Amino acid sequence: YKVGKSLFLLWLAMAYSWQGWNVLFITLEDSADVAEDRLDGCVSAVALSEFRSKSRRVRKRSRAWADMVQARIKIVDATDGGMSVHSIEAVRDRLRASGFDADVIIVDYDDEIAPTRRSESRRFEFAEIYRDLRQLASRTETLVWTASQAVRAAEGREIITGEHIAEDVSKVRKATAAVGLGVYDAWNDKDERNARTLHVIAHKRGAGKRTCRVMCDLERGMFYDADRTSEMLTLDEQMRAAEEV
Repeated sequence: YKVGKSLFLLWLAMAYSWQGWNVLFITLEDSADVAEDRLDGCVSAVALSEFRSKSRRVRKRSRAWADMVQARIKIVDATDGGMSVHSIEAVRDRLRASGFDADVIIVDYDDEIAPTRRSESRRFEFAEIYRDLRQLASRTETLVWTASQAVRAAEGREIITGEHIAEDVSKVRKATAAVGLGVYDAWNDKDERNARTLHVIAHKRGAGKRTCRVMCDLERGMFYDADRTSEMLTLDEQMRAAEEV
């Protein structure tokens, strides 16, 4: 809970846009304004709490990047509910007809996707949603990403595995790749909890069970802070070397 799933998805959107790919970002939980502020905050390195009061500075510092991001990323606000996988495809088709051909579709997040058919069991609804997402990716030849909650027992854990997936573990089996996002307390202190662990739960086309750690900058909406990550990794290596001695 509140470990940074939305920031991770936004960082993916930015990473794809930097590579020249078009990204359709469907936000089902936070408003489009919130998502756009997070993107601009990440690009400009201005704290989100100061974002509105420093809008001129933000525009000046991020103009080149922001222009590219706005051209490559289309954020669609679907927080009013009722957005199914078929609705997502309809949005994608409308944008394509207007000249924006999405290479990547990112949906934040799965619990807010409406099933095509209601079921007495939420598990059955998720099975249908993930089947539809997989078929959407195949049919449209796009990469599709979404996020899922973990069970309550996963709170505070560093390594999130398939057993921690909420509602239906078959989500992992239906996905090409699944990544668990956990908290790395060895880098955290009581005032700042920005360290995260990424664990590849499964990957049909690559190596699974791989783990890496990153430092976020939650104040600025950055999921990956390259400088601070490098600094923490160096400290980690020094600590391990000292323990071996």
